[in-house]
Amino acid sequence: MFKIENNSLPKKWVLTTIGEIGIVVSGGTPSTRQPDFWGGDIPWITPADLSNYKDKYIQKGRRNITKVGLDNSSAKLLPKGSVMFSSRAPIGYTVIAKNEIATNQGFKNLILTESAYSDYVYYYLQSSKQLAESFASGTTFMELSATKFSQIPFPLPPLAEQQRIVEKIEELFSELDKAQESLLNAQKQLEIYRQVVLKDVFECYFENKNSKYLKQISEIGEVKGGKRLPKGHRYSEVVTNFPYIRVVDFQNFSVNQNQLKYILESTHFEISNYTISKEDVYISIAGTIGLAGTIPAYLDNSNLTENAAKISNLKGINNKFLAFCLNSDFGKKQIANRTRATSQPKLALYHIKTIKIPLPSLKTQLEINNQIEYRYALMENLENSINQNLKRIEIFRQVILQKAFTGKLVPQHENDESTSILLQQLREEKKNYQILQKEIAKSKPRKLVFMESNKTIKEILKEATEPMEAKDIWQRSIHQNNIEMFYDELKKLSKEIEEKREGKISKLSLKK
Repeated sequence: MFKIENNSLPKKWVLTTIGEIGIVVSGGTPSTRQPDFWGGDIPWITPADLSNYKDKYIQKGRRNITKVGLDNSSAKLLPKGSVMFSSRAPIGYTVIAKNEIATNQGFKNLILTESAYSDYVYYYLQSSKQLAESFASGTTFMELSATKFSQIPFPLPPLAEQQRIVEKIEELFSELDKAQESLLNAQKQLEIYRQVVLKDVFECYFENKNSKYLKQISEIGEVKGGKRLPKGHRYSEVVTNFPYIRVVDFQNFSVNQNQLKYILESTHFEISNYTISKEDVYISIAGTIGLAGTIPAYLDNSNLTENAAKISNLKGINNKFLAFCLNSDFGKKQIANRTRATSQPKLALYHIKTIKIPLPSLKTQLEINNQIEYRYALMENLENSINQNLKRIEIFRQVILQKAFTGKLVPQHENDESTSILLQQLREEKKNYQILQKEIAKSKPRKLVFMESNKTIKEILKEATEPMEAKDIWQRSIHQNNIEMFYDELKKLSKEIEEKREGKISKLSLKK
C-alpha cells in the first residue's frame, strides 16, 4: 500500500476523496421468497460473480432480477460506466458496468458523471485494496461502509492526463501479460515433461519382451490402509510431535509440510497402528487417486489418512523406485483400471496388491532413480526461476500503479486544464444528477409488503438455551436463502451479541 501526500503530487493535481468524484451507492438483494422478483432482464451481481473474473468490464452475473424486484429492494440500477467495488467477502474486487446493472449489498458502487473517467477510477481502486481494507471495520467480518468508502483519498489529475495514464498502464500491462502467458505456458510444458521423463526412463521395462521383470505388489510388499481421526477427536491447534498426513499434503513424490496438520498424543495413541515410515510408499485411494511417494525422514512414523494406503515391508525393491513406477503412465493406467467408478471413486486395497511393477536389479533401480532425480532437479530449478519471474511481474504491476497515481508514469502537459476546474464540474454534475434522481424516486411505485414465516436472528437467539454457531442461526433464519441479508442483520445486532470462541468455532448468544 503506497501513501499519497498532497504536497508530493504534481502541481496540477488535487488530492480529493472518492465521494467527491462520484455518487456512492450501496446495492441490495430482493427477497428470495418472492419468485416475481427474480429471472427478469436486469443484470444483478454479487462478489461471488467476480471470483477469478479478469475483465475490466462486466455485463451480467449469474442471476437477473425483475423491475418489481428492483423497486421492492434496496438494489439500485447503476448506469453504464459505473465502477463497482466489493466491500466485503472480500474487499477489493473492481469492475466497470458495461451496461445498466444492479448489485447486492456486498458492493459500494460509484456512479460517475460526464466529466469523470471510469477507467482511471478503475485502476486506482484496483491498486487500493489494502488502503480500502484499512478503512473497513467489523467484528464478525470486515466491511467497508459507504461513508468510509467515500472518505478514501483519491489523487485527481487533469482529465487529459488521466487518459494518458490509462493508456500507459494498459500498454505496460499488455507487455507484462504476454510475459506472464509465456511463463505459464512454460509451467504447463514442465508438467508434461515430468510425465515424459518417467515414460522415457521406464518404457524399456514395460515391453512384453521384458515381462519377466514384472511382479505384483503383493509379491514385493504389504498393503495397509490409513485411519481417520476417531469420533470426537480434532486436529491440534499447535504443532505437536504427531503429524497427521492427508492426501492434500502429497506433493512431488513426497510430502509438503506447509499445511501439515498435527494431532494430540491421546489421538495418536488410539490410531498408532496406522502410521507410515520413511521406508514405505504412500498411495492415495480416494479423492485424488493414485498419488504415490515416499515419506521424508523427519516425518517417519507419522499418522496416515484413511484416504491413502501404504506399501511397506518391501522386498527386493527400492521405495523411491516403486513410487516413480506408480506415478508413470504404466502405473497410472493400472490404477485407473482398478478404481471403482462410482459417484465417489475409490481404489480398493486388494486391487493395489494386483498392480504389476517392473523389478530389475537393485543396482539398476538406483541408476534409474538417479536419472529421474537429476532431471527433476533441473526442472525444479527451472520452475523456481519461473515462479520468481511471475512474482516479479506482479511487483512490476504494483510499481506501475504506484507511479501512475503519484504523477510519475507519464509527463505533465502545461496546456492541460486545471484540476480545480474539473473538480468544480464534477460537483455540479453530481448535484444535478442527485436532483434528477429525487424527481425519479417520486414516481416510483410504493414498496409491496410481504409476510415472512421464519424468525429473525434475535428471535432465534432469544429462544436458544446455549450459544449457537452462526451457520446454524443462518439456516434457521428468514435469511436462509440469502447470506448477504443475514450478515446485514447480524451487523445491526453486533452490540447486542456476545461471541464465544471454542477453538476455531465461533458461537453467538444475546448479551444478558
